[in-house]
Amino acid sequence: MNNLGDYFGELANRECRPRTRLVAAWSSKDIKSIRRCLESAFDRCKFDQRPLLLAKNVTGQAIGNRLASYFASQIGAQIRVFKVQSCAGQGYPDRCLMRTADKRRYALELKATRRFEPKSTNRMSLTCSSRKLRRHFVPPINHLLVTALCRRDGNKVWIYDFRTDFLEPSTKVNVRLEVSVSHHLLAKSTHASFWHSKRD
Repeated sequence: MNNLGDYFGELANRECRPRTRLVAAWSSKDIKSIRRCLESAFDRCKFDQRPLLLAKNVTGQAIGNRLASYFASQIGAQIRVFKVQSCAGQGYPDRCLMRTADKRRYALELKATRRFEPKSTNRMSLTCSSRKLRRHFVPPINHLLVTALCRRDGNKVWIYDFRTDFLEPSTKVNVRLEVSVSHHLLAKSTHASFWHSKRD
């Protein structure tokens, strides 16, 4: 078992739940639409002019959680065509991206880090249960992972870029009673992804 589709299939067996399509392939049309909307919203946020202010003693995971919430609220205020909504309860995903025209909901998970390192094998926890996913979404379910990249200067944290990964049934994952990804696995997977900024 080394991909997201296999994981959700095995998870359904373990949870004694129906094997519904908890992870689905993305259409190129949806990828283009979401990409365009996220890029435009990011530009309107003007993160380079609006740092997140933190207490000096805030470190580690607390910074990541605060940044993810800040990123979601700012993007949510600027995005068009879609809405960023929270998913009540513990577990995966924290949020959903809803297309306003037809109420289509996409599972949305936000992460924050200093930089994306394609060779890094550090685990990024994704999910360990389907309960919340089944409660908030109707299969087939598309999954979106957005990673905000940031730098810290004293008590100010600046978001300077973001990466979007459109997770597929074939997306490579590590399984240790939960699904996690790493920059290395995201970089090596064949699912669609894009950088907001131009890169060499």
